[in-house]
Amino acid sequence: MTTPTTQPSRPHLMLHERPKPVWPIMMVGFDPDLCTQIAHLFSDYAISGHVIKVMPCHTPEKALQQLLERRYALVIINAGLLDLNDPDNLVRVMREDFQQYHTRYIVVDSEPGETPMAEWLLEMHIQDYRHLQHINDNDWLMIVTQACQNYQLSMANNRQERGLEKVISATTDLLNKTSLRHFAEGILDQLSASLGLDEDGLICVQRRVRTPSSPCSPLYITAATGQHASLIGEPLSQLAALDIQSAFETCIEQQGPIFDTHYTALYYNNSHWEGAIYIDCECCPSDDYQQLLEIFASNISQCNELISKVNKLSFIAYHDTLTKVPNRTRFLLELDQRAKTQDVNTVIALIDLSHFADLNEGLGVETGNRLLINVTERLQNYLGDTCYIARIGADVFGLIGQQQDLNPDSIRATLSTPFDVGELSYSMRYNVGLCRLLAGEMTGLTLLKRSYIALARAKRNSARNYEFFLEEMEFDNRWRTDIINQLKNDFYEGHLSLWYQPQINLKTGAVCGIEALVRWPDSAGGFIQPPSIFIPLAEYSGLIIDIGDWILEEACRTFDKLKRQQHTLQSVCVNIGIPQFKQFNLIKTIQRLTQEYKLPAGTLVIEVTEQLAMHDPQLVIENLHTLQKLGVHAAIDDFGTGYSSLNTLRHLAIDRLKIDTQFIHEISHSNAEHARPPFAETLISLGQKLGLKLVAEGVETQAQANTLRQIGCHQAQGFFFAKPMPFDELLDWLNDNPSLSF
Repeated sequence: MTTPTTQPSRPHLMLHERPKPVWPIMMVGFDPDLCTQIAHLFSDYAISGHVIKVMPCHTPEKALQQLLERRYALVIINAGLLDLNDPDNLVRVMREDFQQYHTRYIVVDSEPGETPMAEWLLEMHIQDYRHLQHINDNDWLMIVTQACQNYQLSMANNRQERGLEKVISATTDLLNKTSLRHFAEGILDQLSASLGLDEDGLICVQRRVRTPSSPCSPLYITAATGQHASLIGEPLSQLAALDIQSAFETCIEQQGPIFDTHYTALYYNNSHWEGAIYIDCECCPSDDYQQLLEIFASNISQCNELISKVNKLSFIAYHDTLTKVPNRTRFLLELDQRAKTQDVNTVIALIDLSHFADLNEGLGVETGNRLLINVTERLQNYLGDTCYIARIGADVFGLIGQQQDLNPDSIRATLSTPFDVGELSYSMRYNVGLCRLLAGEMTGLTLLKRSYIALARAKRNSARNYEFFLEEMEFDNRWRTDIINQLKNDFYEGHLSLWYQPQINLKTGAVCGIEALVRWPDSAGGFIQPPSIFIPLAEYSGLIIDIGDWILEEACRTFDKLKRQQHTLQSVCVNIGIPQFKQFNLIKTIQRLTQEYKLPAGTLVIEVTEQLAMHDPQLVIENLHTLQKLGVHAAIDDFGTGYSSLNTLRHLAIDRLKIDTQFIHEISHSNAEHARPPFAETLISLGQKLGLKLVAEGVETQAQANTLRQIGCHQAQGFFFAKPMPFDELLDWLNDNPSLSF
């Protein structure tokens, strides 16, 4: 190899004739003659290609001053300068205060004595402790060599850690860019900064790994600096420099690096891609730098594989796997960005597909999935150019756009045409909740919550299938939340109470039973909310489960008390809602209570509504049959107001029907004796034919009571007989009214 000219060379390429690097060694607190002796010993000695330069410092203050000017590979300290009991000794100050973490520290004791414990040396970060009289020249060579090699290894590990931090930082940045092209540009930036290269000296190309089905995938320029930057994204064949083209092709063909006197080419690959980096240089790098560049290329391959996986994982994390559109998480991030713009023309729309669960259950999940894909494609075809589209729930799509593009009319035009789902032409019904981006600071979560509030209103609106969010809606929602929270607190603090309404045998006038009714009293003798308000909210929040268990327990305890006081009631009725009926331990709870309070068969009557019976007929049928075996009777409450199937009714293990108040009110107040109520009479006749007891609710007049008795109703309750009352008042009432005359 010819000797290069004296032309200045780039420091990063370092010719083989360059001076050897220096590892400085500091000796602190030693006799100058010893320092001179050690310096002479290492004058012609190199360790890992580094020459050793001994720097004597007679005082700790001078040593610390030297640490401000340069980094040392090794510091040898006279033991006389260290207080072994002082944690803030000279070694700690050098390491931590002066940040000489990679420097090796050796303590040499000029006086004979014992060597400190190994635990103390490790704690003080001292690598070796020697007595001077036991060290010869060979020992010095071994001690210093080992320390410098450890220093070299520590520095290499530190560089590797810093490189890893850069890779992690670059990977984090790529999560936002989601592009391998940006990764390739980052490679060139790091090479340029680390090796001090000119801007025109770097090009990166890439292509898919060759496979039997695609053996000739072309190379594309994914990153370039300087004059070549305009070719990013173009095929390599567009590069005018044929010698660079040839270098790339050779590098990729041999799948390894090329170190030439005028350029370096590095090869990298992963399971899907392979590529090369061209580095324009004036001479061949030294062996050390060749090794460095090969390691760098290996890291690029691993990082490239990682970026591919990160991109794939990012897509999975932020996209719906079925429709491939953004998911709820990504939609929320997009909402956050849109909220920052405070663009009042922006609209958020949530589209809920009606009865989608029924479609899935009736026609199968594959049909449901096909419909979701078709809806996605329709939304993209009609609104995709102007709106952001995401699937944020099983049957809910979220859209963001401008008011002129995203509105009820544009959504109707998009979804009104039937969808072809296999052989089925499906006309889809849907509801839409819309929210404008109102002025003022807000988050994406706030916008989503408001859109859902509007969607809930749209579902309840029988006149149209969409609603825009209004601020008073949020107030209503907040009011409901406040009521639920207050109800929860009052219930667990024991402020709810159970009231009872007597039930009367219409034939004899005797009190035959009571119905337990929950009340929410206030401190002034009134009520915080009526049952028609707080019972649905308790069901919505799930609190009804605990309230229902408490009502069952309290009703059974009350009946037991009345029995002990010689009151001959036959039954106590308790209402059971849908959430309670679905809980797995309802049967066990009722069985425990009937046994604990020794209730005779037929005493406890469970009242269920027609809505519950039709909501999950099979569950209701099974549970009522099980309860019947336990001696628990059942009644259909508010009978005649729902849409119950007579066939389902026939299979229910029920004991009685409760006729709703509205059918009792049809009985004329003025001429009840002669005006027979058609609906009430029909229901009573049906119950008689089925062999069921008939109980009339809401009886308010003697005329109604007389008419009901005449047409065959068995029992009745209502204000005409007695209003609901707390337990103490019930006791007094029962004592005063063992039987009623009417």
